[in-house]
Amino acid sequence: MGPEPRLAVLKALGDNTRYAIYLELARARSPRSTAEIADLLGLHPNTVRPHLEQMRAVGLLAVEADARGSVGRPLHRYALAADAPSLGLEPPAFPLLASMLTRVAARAGIV
Repeated sequence: MGPEPRLAVLKALGDNTRYAIYLELARARSPRSTAEIADLLGLHPNTVRPHLEQMRAVGLLAVEADARGSVGRPLHRYALAADAPSLGLEPPAFPLLASMLTRVAARAGIV
């Protein structure tokens, strides 16, 4: 990733609302709708939509459309893009890894 895309990502995350959206989606276990995100942040969906679009445009978010067989616009659900920067917000895997290695070592008679 060259400097221009990185700058766009930094600009997108430089806004408090977009950063809060990023944090919520980093914690989420499944994609969220605009209404769900707005509700979590205490904002109106119309306030959240342009932020989601800007984040999607710079590659931070992936969007999936869910038509559900109804008439009208499909429901959009947002999640962090697979290649979005992690910012170190995920829970560290080191305790789990250490526990697994200890069990393997014990079974092998090393410990």
